[in-house]
Amino acid sequence: MKKAYLVLISIVVLFILFPSESHAVGIINPVSEAFKDLETSISTISRWIRPIAVLLYLAMLLYAGYMRLTAGADPEKAKKAILIIGYSTTGFALIMLAPLIIATIGAIFGIDLLITNPS
Repeated sequence: MKKAYLVLISIVVLFILFPSESHAVGIINPVSEAFKDLETSISTISRWIRPIAVLLYLAMLLYAGYMRLTAGADPEKAKKAILIIGYSTTGFALIMLAPLIIATIGAIFGIDLLITNPS
């Protein structure tokens, strides 16, 4: 046990007496310019989400329409189809109004969050 402490103390003394040089190394930013700060990140994500939301909204409307057409005399299935249409329309409206919501929040805090062309 004393030998282990002696080795540990010897290593610490060596590091104190003979410090090694350390050189600064430049780190390349792994994130692209589209995500360099909060404003450009929000704009980039917004540009990707809106077209995807349009496709998902159309898919949900087609699915709900199919459910409604095949419901027949089942009122539960018809009600579920109408709920899907309502919820998907609400979500789609929120996504389409997102730039207005973001601009309002940005105006409150005094920053421009809507960057249309980050470079």
